[in-house]
Amino acid sequence: MQTHIRLLSQAILALFFLSLPTAQAQRKPIIDMHLHAHDLFVAPGAPEPLSGVPAARSTVDLRDRTLAALKKHKIVLAVTSGPQTESYRAAAPTRIINGLSTTLLFGGGAELEGLRARFKKDARSQALAEFAPQYLGLPANAPELEPYFALAEELDVIVGMHLGLGPPGAAYAGHPKYRMASASPLLLEDVLVRHPKLRLYVMHAGWPFQDEMVGLLYAHPQVYVDIGVINWVLPRPEFHKYLRRLVEAGFSKRIMHGSDQMQWPDAIRLSIEAIDSASFLSREQKRDILYHNAARFLRLSDAEIANHHKP
Repeated sequence: MQTHIRLLSQAILALFFLSLPTAQAQRKPIIDMHLHAHDLFVAPGAPEPLSGVPAARSTVDLRDRTLAALKKHKIVLAVTSGPQTESYRAAAPTRIINGLSTTLLFGGGAELEGLRARFKKDARSQALAEFAPQYLGLPANAPELEPYFALAEELDVIVGMHLGLGPPGAAYAGHPKYRMASASPLLLEDVLVRHPKLRLYVMHAGWPFQDEMVGLLYAHPQVYVDIGVINWVLPRPEFHKYLRRLVEAGFSKRIMHGSDQMQWPDAIRLSIEAIDSASFLSREQKRDILYHNAARFLRLSDAEIANHHKP
């Protein structure tokens, strides 16, 4: 009798555990609005200088581990820029939105016509991101940038604008024109007024210009931010303090997840953990930041959203 009871109990437990959703099924989708597809440019395995996260071992290892992290964490879309973007897109065509990194752009009319042809061919799966004139010493309101903003507005191409932090000591290590003074979010005001239909988000949430960022979000309701790199490079208390200010100012519906993964694939995990560990965020706010806000900004259809939520 006891044997029968034990066998019955085991059968019931087995059915119970089989009925539980798998970890994959439980995982909810994430959108990464700030990813890079670079060649490896740091020493293999060298740690990121602020966070200590080890770099990939080669360009191929970087690609494979990055794409594996996207799959593991159910990152269903990633705005991706860098010389290896086409390689990433070939390996994961449904996940990669082709971002154009523009640190070295501003080549005149021929370049603009090339961009026009590229965006007209496929505007929805492309982005002008990472748009980074700050590295060239150009503030966001520089006249040289006006044709790019005008083109993006005309063709409804999203713009991810780099503002705020770069590598520590950037002006002394490869970016001699980089100036933090060029990064104030308020420099975007005239741009936004001239181009009211421009779909623009501020990368790095403009850190460390917190008050200016709050002011820009308040005055221009069409602007969103991503929290790439500050969610894993900054000390966690500093990141949470900055994020909490944006949330408490009323902008939790316009904050989007981004990893700004460059050479260190584990940054993707850390960037997600930084949101999950924020005790001041509600469950709804975490899901907004990790997925729903970006889905709205990207204007995903109901069918696309439903497909992302499939097990």
